[in-house]
Amino acid sequence: MNIRFSQREQQPADVSQGMKVPYTPGRRAVASWRWWIILALVASPFFYLLYQLVLPLVVVTAPGVVVLDKETLVAVTESVVDRVLVQPGERVRRGQEVARLSAPKLEQQIETVETMLEPVSGSLAGPKRLALYRQQELHAARAVAHQEQRLAVVARLRAQGAATEAEVNAIRSQLDAARHVLVQAQLERTEAEGQAAVPSSPATGAPLSREQLQRQLPLLQAQRQPLTLVADGDGTVLEILAERGSVLDAGAGVLVIGRQERPHVEAYMRPEQVKWVSAGTRATVTVAGDLSLEATVRDAPGQTRRLPAELSSAIGSREMMVLVTLDPVKPLPVQQAIEGLPVRVRFHRAW
Repeated sequence: MNIRFSQREQQPADVSQGMKVPYTPGRRAVASWRWWIILALVASPFFYLLYQLVLPLVVVTAPGVVVLDKETLVAVTESVVDRVLVQPGERVRRGQEVARLSAPKLEQQIETVETMLEPVSGSLAGPKRLALYRQQELHAARAVAHQEQRLAVVARLRAQGAATEAEVNAIRSQLDAARHVLVQAQLERTEAEGQAAVPSSPATGAPLSREQLQRQLPLLQAQRQPLTLVADGDGTVLEILAERGSVLDAGAGVLVIGRQERPHVEAYMRPEQVKWVSAGTRATVTVAGDLSLEATVRDAPGQTRRLPAELSSAIGSREMMVLVTLDPVKPLPVQQAIEGLPVRVRFHRAW
């Protein structure tokens, strides 16, 4: 018996039971670069973390700021601030007048000596001396009023939590000092109204001779010129230490000027990084993101300071850092010689 098998006729894939089925086209091929983008986005946090862990082991970097050489202008004698002619951040030139002071007591001494040297005009000098005493009292009264206004403002800020008790106490002490000066001025004015002041020797208390008065007068007059404060060089006003009406002792600061001739850089390093730095170590300072300058470490690190708030991250803490001072090999351009300008310092390691 012979059995024969015949293969069933194959029908097209889009035909079912004699009916044509309209299938959609197959899925198109997806470009491979899309998958690489997705992979890069997913893996980027891990690569960034690895970069942050490995970079400190290879490159020693630290944040820093530009620092100008500072010059503090001071009062050479007991005086009162009449006017401050500049504002913080203002550029000043060499020889420019920046503040004016007055010394009522000094003017009183000069007027008294001049009176003794010109006895003929003594009757006319009495009213002049009295006017000076009254001017001294007026300056003292203005100083008291200014300090009272400051105390009221700071006390209001203290009530709002924007000022500390130490700041209130400091201004209250200045107010007490101003009131003391006012009482002295009133007392001197009262005495001047009753009698003429006669200069005497500070050592013996005896009246000075005409020759002594002639020697003393130029010395007193020489003290007038320093009452006008001028800038010793080009620079930028960094801070105003005394406002109009402030009563100053001899040597008290009036304002601070930053000199732009030779600015330096202060870098803040972590304690574990200090072992790679010593005096003379070379570094690259990056200013404003694109300007790079060569610099050298001035001295071996030996001072700590808290990281400035402007250099710390938003979520980071202001840790105690090691302060490293660097001197640029070439002068910093004037456009970048700005006090407090943030920089990035990369120290060169000797492998």
